[in-house]
Amino acid sequence: MLAAAMLVVVAVPVTGWADHDNREATPNMIPRGHSPQTGNFFDPRGTVTVNSDLGFWGDTAINGNYNGFRLIDISNPDNPDLITYYNKCNGDQGDILIWENLVIRSWNSPVSTPVPPQVDQFCGEEEGEPRPVPLGFEGLHIFDISDTENIQLVGEVEITDATAEANKVPGTFNPAPPSPVPTVARRTGCGSHTASLVPDVANGRLLVYNSGSNANCPGIDIVEIPLDNPGNSEWLRREQSGRSCHDTGVFLGDVMRAVCAGGDGLTVWRMNQKPKDEHEVNLVNPHTEYTIPLKDVTVGHSASFTWDGKRIVYGHEPGGGGRAECQESSLDRNKKLFMFNTKTGKQIGTWFLPRPQSEVENCTQHNYNFVPTTDGKDILVAGNYQAGTWAVNWSNPAKPKVVGFSDPPPLDETQFTLGGAWSSYWYNGFIYESEITKGLNVFELDDPVVDSAVDLPFLNPQTQMERIPQQLSAASKVSLKHTNKPHRFKGEVSSARNGCKADRLVRIKKVRPGKSARTVATTTTGNKGGFSVKHTKGGRGLYFAQAGKKVFAKDIHTITCTKAKSGNVRAKK
Repeated sequence: MLAAAMLVVVAVPVTGWADHDNREATPNMIPRGHSPQTGNFFDPRGTVTVNSDLGFWGDTAINGNYNGFRLIDISNPDNPDLITYYNKCNGDQGDILIWENLVIRSWNSPVSTPVPPQVDQFCGEEEGEPRPVPLGFEGLHIFDISDTENIQLVGEVEITDATAEANKVPGTFNPAPPSPVPTVARRTGCGSHTASLVPDVANGRLLVYNSGSNANCPGIDIVEIPLDNPGNSEWLRREQSGRSCHDTGVFLGDVMRAVCAGGDGLTVWRMNQKPKDEHEVNLVNPHTEYTIPLKDVTVGHSASFTWDGKRIVYGHEPGGGGRAECQESSLDRNKKLFMFNTKTGKQIGTWFLPRPQSEVENCTQHNYNFVPTTDGKDILVAGNYQAGTWAVNWSNPAKPKVVGFSDPPPLDETQFTLGGAWSSYWYNGFIYESEITKGLNVFELDDPVVDSAVDLPFLNPQTQMERIPQQLSAASKVSLKHTNKPHRFKGEVSSARNGCKADRLVRIKKVRPGKSARTVATTTTGNKGGFSVKHTKGGRGLYFAQAGKKVFAKDIHTITCTKAKSGNVRAKK
């Protein structure tokens, strides 16, 4: 467990942006702009306006909402400017995906007849009036945002337990007829709790890995959205996982892995074909690599990869995020993130929220991503409800270190209240926090650990499109000894990276007091880093070995092996 006392904590003075600049925070977590949108979980169904997840396209952020979504211009981090608030789709949770002019929105729970003060549920418009959503519907809605002043609902896909039982229910968009699935069958449905985008542009489509987070629907539903006709979107199949999937993290490019986080653990799929496969493996037919149950985990939540694809971070949301699970007396496992080796599934690290929260604050680890750095550092940014936003250097799986945090005061000091950071993500130089009851907050993390971060053209945080080439530095050491019979210098270059051992140029140098050392021999290391060279000149005196810098490519990365110098050894002849 990390010692928060090692970090300087200040109450940041009010500077006029919003109340996210009046939190307890580390000095390097600098509050910038704010885009307000208030909400309350306890409003009647159909009128809730709390903020949910985030996505980004260029200089536009899209902030999901239980009543629709907001498009926000983030080109000025000090003044994020609302482009439009589309409040014409009032089903929770409103998690969103964005691809160019398309927005895909999750509808989590089956539509039922409202009981006042609840209101009818609707999505989109028909002849200028709210378009009713059929009883029992749950799934995805698809919008065209090309004209931000006239956003159009252009497709929907129903996702229910009955969908899988019937093998396929067409998702062709037609707002008039009711669904072909009986309402009674749909009531036990799956819906779309969260969704992860899987672009397949080469085949003219977007795929969605839909997570229902429902025991009736263990796995992910795979949905196809034709780019040239989103109205013909359809449910394709369900990929079983052995557990419900609360969230699904996806890494495309040459990693081609997806990880279901839910229930009591995680399931990892591979989406590329290998010679050993007995069936076709692709984006629509993933192959299960492994599944891992975790002791005392009940609600697995969120999964993200490091940007080299080698590690997975998995979260846990005890109580569904609606309880005070981060008190000093709370179990450590309820405040924990887990790190796994992607290839083997071996658990290699954990991190606990080190700062206790009060009994009136809901808190768990919730939504997060890694900063896309190029220097090999793995910097996690996480939103944790009323524990706020945290940045963690997790480059060493066994020793994560807090970089900074911004922790808001309780929403209500006198009684338990739901709120806080639904999601916090790094995007193009800043941290964006979706605060459930208040809106979008922007932070700057002023710390050298993120100096190598690169900008991305877009980001759906649950989907990483490709690995980012790294410029890695590897420390080296060199040893030296001298033998008289025969007269030789021997030694070894060592490094944590095997590529730094072989083919290293080594110079043997004689110490000359008051002068620069003189090279008396050169050699090259063997495959394991060893070297041996005759002592033919130089005579008696002190000598040392110097291994030169080596630069080599491994995979898509560039690795620089640092220079190294041995201690002095004495030659008697």
